[in-house]
Amino acid sequence: MRETLNPLRKMKLGLVRIQNQKLVGVQYFESKFQRELGEVVSINNVKWTVAVIGEDRDTIIDVLNGFIKKQNSVVRKQNQLINREANYQFNKVLAQAIKYVNNI
Repeated sequence: MRETLNPLRKMKLGLVRIQNQKLVGVQYFESKFQRELGEVVSINNVKWTVAVIGEDRDTIIDVLNGFIKKQNSVVRKQNQLINREANYQFNKVLAQAIKYVNNI
């Protein structure tokens, strides 16, 4: 059963939206109801998961920014691996073309 907080004090939350195992959104949210970590909150028919509960807005935003930085780091690493493989394949084809041209 949910309890209503003191009307003057709202619960400060950090919400995340994850699709296909990727972080697609973060949001700061103040709730007048008691929430728990992992609870799903629907805002404008979009489902968000409670990931952070804190005392002040700045702390929650810092944690959410940390989530974004980590996700961006993972995506950059994946892109580097893809680019490295593409460059390897291109250089291999280019080397074969140069070898062919030099043999003519």
